[in-house]
Amino acid sequence: MRQASAILLLLLLCVTTANGADAIDAVADRVVAAAKTDDADALRALASQDHPDPWLVADALEARGAHAEARRFARAALRIDVQGLPAYLKARSKREAPADARKRLTLASGAFAAQKHEQVLGHLDGLTLPASVLAVRMHTLRGRALHALGRYAQAAPCLVAAAEMAEGLEWWAQASDAFYLAGLTHDYRDDGKGMHALFSRHLQVEERLQSKMGQGRAHYRLGNAHIVSEQWE
Repeated sequence: MRQASAILLLLLLCVTTANGADAIDAVADRVVAAAKTDDADALRALASQDHPDPWLVADALEARGAHAEARRFARAALRIDVQGLPAYLKARSKREAPADARKRLTLASGAFAAQKHEQVLGHLDGLTLPASVLAVRMHTLRGRALHALGRYAQAAPCLVAAAEMAEGLEWWAQASDAFYLAGLTHDYRDDGKGMHALFSRHLQVEERLQSKMGQGRAHYRLGNAHIVSEQWE
């Protein structure tokens, strides 16, 4: 089970690479160009992609001050995972973040990519943010860095915070991934009860997303949780 957990964690890290800054910026550039020429088909094609995550692309556009382009992108290909994105962007003024927050998150992301996990924690030390895409990224980075350092008990609440915040924003794909990663922290501690609680929440989100593959993955992990619980009873 540990080997399977490691393989699946690597797959999630591949998704992280697909959601890297360069990939996000490249799509944001194309969104701006499509909006400038009023190319609705190009916007729809860009917005239909799951990687990089549309929430991250919209956030990058917002950071550039391209607010109108972000809103058009958010509405261009509505589906379950992005249905909440237009409302999120409309309410953005309520989510003021510290001026250096984005820079610190960029530094932390670079450190994580370089596997310098203590540096990730250093860049994020003391940073607090209101519910937002940035805050979800912050909690996720902290949790992943702590997980990579083997500090599973500390990683779990960070990842649960990321998952629950993403759930509140209706950023369902991110909520699913964070609940899954939080479940893995309990797997590494042979905590069947914790695994069951978090993989059950992962399953609920995957059911909302109507992902058969995701639901299958969740049921597999719940089966593992049952086995671990029986081993330690």
